Amino acid sequence: MTALGDRPAREVTTREVDDLLRSIASTGVAPRTVNMARRLICAIFSYGMRPSTFALSAHPAQHADRRR
Repeated sequence: MTALGDRPAREVTTREVDDLLRSIASTGVAPRTVNMARRLICAIFSYGMRPSTFALSAHPAQHADRRR
């Protein structure tokens, strides 16, 4: 997560989320593990999109590819 941690959430792109997931997959873990990381990132951005929290305008993890 340090790949995304030092920047404002508004600046994170779907490509960066895909790159992070690809780097996790390259360690040899199961696709389920990569999808669990994707779900965690999605939950974080979903929380950030709430008007009562940070009201982010985009959800970059939503369009990141799931592993089969």
